[in-house]
Parts: sequence; structure tokens; C-alpha cells
Amino acid sequence: MPKYYPPGTPNWMTDLVARVAVLQRQVAELQGLRRTTLSRKRLLDVARPIEGQLFVWGTTVYVYTEGQWRLLANPSYEIKVRSDTQFVTSGDEKFWWPVPKELDNLVLFDAQAGVSTAGSSVTTVQIRNESTGNDLLATRITIDAGQKTSYTAATPSVVQPVLATRQVHKGDGLWIDVDTAGAGAKGLCVIAVFELPDPPPVAVPS
Repeated sequence: MPKYYPPGTPNWMTDLVARVAVLQRQVAELQGLRRTTLSRKRLLDVARPIEGQLFVWGTTVYVYTEGQWRLLANPSYEIKVRSDTQFVTSGDEKFWWPVPKELDNLVLFDAQAGVSTAGSSVTTVQIRNESTGNDLLATRITIDAGQKTSYTAATPSVVQPVLATRQVHKGDGLWIDVDTAGAGAKGLCVIAVFELPDPPPVAVPS
């Protein structure tokens, strides 16, 4: 850099500061563009994700944190098996629910149930994947006598420990099986919560 600028040119320090400010703004804008990815590609196809980056896929949002993608909010679905005026009855295949595309490759994280009218005896419910033949719950959902939801159950529901057993794919059909129906119970609803299976480790770029 010359020691002196020719007459009529701006001060070199002022010019340098202005150029640095422009570059900083351009870098910030580029980082902002990378911060959110609106794409239908697989998560692992996103090149060099950065800490805090979001990935939007349909109604599901993932965030890249601590070296891996995590669901920002686990998608939850309420499946109405019986209307509020219908008695709950026991038997397999009481309701069929197709897995939507936004749940493709996700796994069941939690399952609960409720009734609009409490029964005088226990209601137990299983979720079964028609496409794989797998029961998604190792311990069935239980609604205790006199209770309206399974959240207060003495025996909480437990999902299958093997990931592949509780994994679903778009187009799979899930059956709601009522193994025991509480006497007088009406209006059964099942709440299914899903999460992203752990992806292979991805190094956070330095």
C-alpha cells in the first residue's frame, strides 16, 4: 500500500474501514442464507451444516446442534379412534391410520391415549404396523379405571427398544388394536409422538 495517496483520492484508512464493513455484511448475509434450509433432501445431504442451522421439511423442523441433527419439536398426531358418543370395544384393527410423508423414516417416541368418558375398568391399546407386522409398543397404553387419560396410568406405555421395530415409513398403515375395553368408556383417542432416529456422527465444521 502506498505511503501517500495521489491528490484527490480518499484517505486510505477510511477506504479500508469501509471495505471491511462491506465484507462483514456480505459474510453475515451468506451465513444467514445457510442458517435455514428449505429442502426435501435428506438431512445428511446438507453440506457442512453449521451450529444452529435449521432444516425445514414439510411441517417438521430440525436444528443442527452438538454435531448432529435433532428435531426442534417432535411431531405429534392425535388419532381419533371412536367418536365421543361411541363406546370403546375390544378387538384388533379398530382404526387404520396411514403414515404421512413427513414422518418417513422417523421412529415412535411416545404413545398415549384418552377417552371422553372414563370406563369403570381398564382400557389397553396397542399400535401395530400393518406393513411390517411389528407392534410398536413393548408395553401397551393403559387407561386405568375411572381415568380419562393414560398419563396417570400405574403402568406407563413403553415403545419397542429396537429402533427398526418402531420405525415407520410413508405409506405404512398403522392399526389401533384395543386389547381390553373399559366398561362404559367412550370416545377413544390415541396420541402418537415421533422423533428422528440418530444419524451417523457428523463433525461440526471448524
